[in-house]
Amino acid sequence: MNLPDVGTSARICFLDETGVVAQDNFFAVGVLTIGESSDLPTFVRKFRQRSAWVGEWHFSRMNERELSHYKALIDLLREHSGWSFCLTLADRSNFDVSAVCGDRYVAYERIAAQSIAASMSPDAQAVVLADEYSTPDSVRFEEDVRWCVNSQLGGNVVAGAVRVSSDSHDLMQVADVLTGAIVYPFRSSRSRQQRRPTAKRRLANYVAKELGNRLPVSDFDQAWLIPPNREQRNGPLPGSHP
Repeated sequence: MNLPDVGTSARICFLDETGVVAQDNFFAVGVLTIGESSDLPTFVRKFRQRSAWVGEWHFSRMNERELSHYKALIDLLREHSGWSFCLTLADRSNFDVSAVCGDRYVAYERIAAQSIAASMSPDAQAVVLADEYSTPDSVRFEEDVRWCVNSQLGGNVVAGAVRVSSDSHDLMQVADVLTGAIVYPFRSSRSRQQRRPTAKRRLANYVAKELGNRLPVSDFDQAWLIPPNREQRNGPLPGSHP
């Protein structure tokens, strides 16, 4: 997969998921990646200020009245270089990754790891910011994702990972909009209302038209099920110190 050059080997990855609930046919993780010196956060912040937008950008909450604003956000991304995005999609009707992994939390970690790895170049090192959601105390998402990517790629590719609230950073919300827009056509293809001209459908079509060649989608690769569980770890995290 050839992604746009973000201009530096030091990167920040903003990660968003959709479909974590078992009833959803599609489980996907999208990763928006920028270089550490990118001015995209500044451009997006100024867009928010010009628009007097005080809420959170969120694909599933968007309505008809807000469609033009969301399209303007997509226009900003189209005109800006220095970012990349990739998404990994698992179709539960073909392969129930949650069942194979034992639970949806491990499945999320594995899908996220594949998306993060696809965002990296051989000399890259990244910090990952992931959308926060409630998990049992036993789930060690930050440690597990870091270990999974580093063990598969070798070295200390992911220097750190942390879960944060999506309202804490504009680019977390941009990742949500892109992820939701990409997955929407897959979901609607299985819906009885697939031809209904909703605002979400129109935004998804606009994203595909304006940014489609910059938004690669990969099917979940079962190679990322290795190691399949935490008990099979041997030794410390790659890149960690004893």
